[in-house]
Amino acid sequence: MNLNILALSLLFGLILLCGVEAAAQNSNFSISLALGAGNSGFSQDNQNKDGLKRIFYPTGGLQVQKRINTKWAINIYPNVGLSGNRRMLDIPVGNITEVRSTSAFLNLGIHPKYYLRKSVYLSLGPEISYLLWNNASTYAGDDRQSNIRETELFNRTNLLVSSAVGIVKKIGESRKDAPLQIDAWWFLEFRAKYGVTNILNDDFFGASLSSTISSFEIVTGISFASKK
Repeated sequence: MNLNILALSLLFGLILLCGVEAAAQNSNFSISLALGAGNSGFSQDNQNKDGLKRIFYPTGGLQVQKRINTKWAINIYPNVGLSGNRRMLDIPVGNITEVRSTSAFLNLGIHPKYYLRKSVYLSLGPEISYLLWNNASTYAGDDRQSNIRETELFNRTNLLVSSAVGIVKKIGESRKDAPLQIDAWWFLEFRAKYGVTNILNDDFFGASLSSTISSFEIVTGISFASKK
């Protein structure tokens, strides 16, 4: 992952957190900083999948949540991540033994969230994914031989369906006489995403070739939540 993108996302989260804490007082509102790891790839039709591997990557983002009642909430989740594939060539082409396609995305998920219990929840909703860049690279063993930017071959905006199952636990509570009643919570989520739209640009590949994104992520972080 482009570490600059992750760093900027975390910086934005810290600034946003400082700015909204006072405004969120007594509104049953929370904001979270999330970090984790994922495994993602392009699911392609009519293609030999032998030797095809998905990529692992770090991910990070924010979660902004508004509770509706004791059972329901709305969660907005801007985040960054990668997707792509690695293919090991059974028969090397010259000295090339591996080909990689890697894409970086800025995502925005909007989820209704349902609390099964006070500490266990699940959510499901749409996620918009914007392609920042795609690179195609070739390797001879561990040595990269070429790196070509292929962003124009892909659609920049894509629609996914994403879901999450998580647990949450209070780890800090405001004093009763504190001017801001903000509690701290730790959370752990398992997230899954699946693309609805074709990521490949029809102008280059035609309508007959289709590819979608599928991802699985484990995310943890800290939430700062206002009391009722």
